[in-house]
Amino acid sequence: MPSGWNDRVSSVAVYRTYGGSNAIGKWKSVTGTGTVNFTYHVGFSSTKSTEEQTNQEYSLKYEMSTGFDFEVESLSETISESYTYDIMDDAKFSMTKDLSIDWPIPCDGASSSTEGVGLWQWVVQTADKNSWVLTTHTVCRYGSLFNVPPKCPWNACSNGDCS
Repeated sequence: MPSGWNDRVSSVAVYRTYGGSNAIGKWKSVTGTGTVNFTYHVGFSSTKSTEEQTNQEYSLKYEMSTGFDFEVESLSETISESYTYDIMDDAKFSMTKDLSIDWPIPCDGASSSTEGVGLWQWVVQTADKNSWVLTTHTVCRYGSLFNVPPKCPWNACSNGDCS
């Protein structure tokens, strides 16, 4: 260790998990034998709400007493009245944010042979195979290729059906 360095990292170990593997991309089949009309929904919706309450109470009470004391006799009378008024304000603020899109994907089988129509979607899987990402990259394949995945990734296709 060079002089003047503090030995603060000698206990640190650096290692790779899953042998440094990369994510895996492949085609996933959504296959049919006729016309395929598929709608792909992408996005999210989020709602945030806050609520505020305030209470106010007003009270008014009044009382009047009268009476007399006379040697062996005494008499008194009291009259009272009260009034209470409550006010409660309740305000709720809510905001919803929706960032989504419905993306229609038509695979018209009428223009192809009778063998079938296949819709293929590009998916990416993590190296540990615990998570998938379904992308918006799709390919319609017709005829004898309808149930055969494209041989190239989505960004290397040179024509519409990746053949």
